[in-house]
Parts: sequence; structure tokens; C-alpha cells
Amino acid sequence: MMRSRRGVCGGRGCVLVLVVCAGGILLVLPSCYQFFLHTLAQLHQLMSILQHPSVCQYPSFFYNETEIKGINSSVVSAGRCLPQPRYLPLPQDNQQDRSLPYITINRGGRIGNEICQYMSLAVLRKMFGVRASIHGEMEKYIGQFFHRLTLPVQDSHRSHNYTIKLHYDDIYKTLVTRVNNNGPPPDAPYPYPINQSIYIYNNPCPPDVLLPFRGQFRQEFTFREDIVDKARKHIDEAIRMQSHLADKNLTKITVHVRRKDYIKFLKERFNLEPVEKSYFERAFDFFRQRVPEPVFLVTSDEPRWCRENLIQPDVIHVGSNDSVVDLALLTLGDHHVITYGTYGFVGAFLGRGTIVYPESENSWPFFRCINSTIYQPIPRD
Repeated sequence: MMRSRRGVCGGRGCVLVLVVCAGGILLVLPSCYQFFLHTLAQLHQLMSILQHPSVCQYPSFFYNETEIKGINSSVVSAGRCLPQPRYLPLPQDNQQDRSLPYITINRGGRIGNEICQYMSLAVLRKMFGVRASIHGEMEKYIGQFFHRLTLPVQDSHRSHNYTIKLHYDDIYKTLVTRVNNNGPPPDAPYPYPINQSIYIYNNPCPPDVLLPFRGQFRQEFTFREDIVDKARKHIDEAIRMQSHLADKNLTKITVHVRRKDYIKFLKERFNLEPVEKSYFERAFDFFRQRVPEPVFLVTSDEPRWCRENLIQPDVIHVGSNDSVVDLALLTLGDHHVITYGTYGFVGAFLGRGTIVYPESENSWPFFRCINSTIYQPIPRD
């Protein structure tokens, strides 16, 4: 988070600009008032540079448990939210030291699940400096769509050389506790945080933990150019067919509607029915009131339902028959509307802007611990 404060210095009408990054003053810029307007553009550029993750090393998204503003306060008080580090230790990268224990992760599900698993594992490396590696099958699958993945593939002769299986939440909580108990980052590196190799057996996707690294993951999960070209072509052609949208500077809102296989899962797991058109109407109105010239680009595993229910002049159905192209399409939005499942979440997370999701008081807990305006709940019922 960046803040600036103006004041009078030396009684000469100067401007004092304090640039703050996550609570700490990074720069003090005095400037004579008469030149302030001329330097506004340069200051804006400087602010953009300072907001880059490489400069703002302590994102404001990290907060204490007592500061969590979840959907359901009882969930927070029951300790079901993952704890947050009070600071980032910025540990050294131990990836090249093959003598150290490592963490690897289960691969399961389809592309949305596997990207979530990859990102969840990568966060442990980024935050705590542990060695991390993925199975060859995961790299073989998602690596065919992305060309900037950084996690190494696990050595085949060590693929089962771990000593303990743990749930992601358990290893994450343990690592956070050790960091918080060690105090602020010292001059010397922290001791290596694990003493045995670990296999994470579940399929994690914690949106609150992933959020501070959204920009980094957007760079890492860069689709192949041919996939992006196909996605852009679908969008451009769909918009071009709508003459009333021609020559407008549109704000693109991608919309993912998950139904089919998730209908039964929602009912059995959370006693929920799929969201109906009223949720989408509220989500669309949310953006209509906030952004100029919105257009809603809809993809779904059940396009017929969408074409029968989401019928408005600014709603366009753009899905293809290729799930990977559609995922790339979702990432191209300026903002996003999602329903359920990791596929829609990943598409929005790897995009830009705000992510609107369905809120229900005692139900789907995916966003239960979020404390960010990037994730915006909209009543589903």
C-alpha cells in the first residue's frame, strides 16, 4: 500500500512527499511548490516502481489473525483460518542445496487443481526458503501450456524419498509459527525450517495466502503465445459481432459459470444449489456502477444455461470448446466474476483487477478468511 503526505517545509511553500511501502517510509521527496505540477507525472512513475513486489517486500496483505475480516466471524474465532506471518523473513533460496530436506505435493484433478497445487507449494518456497519440487507428471501436464515455471522437477530416484505426509494447513501453520516466534528478520539467515522431507497429500488452494504473490504468479503462469492468440481472437470476434459495442473503450469483465459436475458436489458437500441468474445480475450491476463501458464475457461448462439466462446487451458468450483456451481467456479480463471451483478461481486470479464471488452466510468456505478489497463478495441468494 502506498501513501503520500503533503506538508509545508521551511515556510517556502515546498511539498514534502512521504512514500510509504507496507508501513515503512521508503523515501522523502522535498519539492518546491511551483514545480510540483510539472513533476506529477514523474512522481506517478516513481510510485509505480515502488509498488513493484521487488521493492515492496512486505505486502500489506499479511495481517494478524485478530485482524482477519472473514465472511463468517465464527470461522475466524474457531481458529479455522490459516495464520499470517507478521513479517516476511525473506529467507535465502536453498533450492540448490540438495543435501537439505524438501517439500513436494500431490497432483490431482484437472488444470485448475494442479495450478493451485503448484502455487500453494511455491508459496512455501517463496515465504520460508524451503526446497520445493513438483512431480514430473505435474510438470509434463501444466508445462505444456506455460513456459516460465520455476519449480524444479523432483529427481526420479528421490520421488518417494520423503519421511512424512502432512496436510498443507499443518505444514503451513508450523512454518508460520516458527517464523513468528523467531522475531523480525535478523542479519543472519534463519535456520533451515524443516528437518525431514515432506509430502503434502491434499489439494490446497488458499486464496488469502496466495493473494500477496498474485503479481509474481501472473508472470510465472504465462500461457504460450498461440494459446493467448486463440483466446484474444475469441474475444475480439465476439465483440466485433455486437455492433452496439463497436468503437467503445470497453472494460472487459470475464465471467465463469461452473455448473454440471459441481451441482452434485455443492449439494452433497455444502447443501447448496448452484447460483441462479439473480447472482449474476447483482455481480454485473456491481461493475456497471463502478467501471466505464463494462462488457461481460461469459464462459461455462454449460453454455446453454448461460445463453438462456444471461441475456443482456452488455453480455457476450465467448467460450470455446477448449478448456485451456478458455482459461487463458479468463485471465485476459480487467475484472472477473466467478462461481465455484478452482478453474474459475485460477482464471480470475491470474488476471487483473477485482474478483467477485458468491457469498452465503454458512456455506462455501473458500473465501472465508479474506481481508482484501480485491476479493468482493456478492450475495448469491
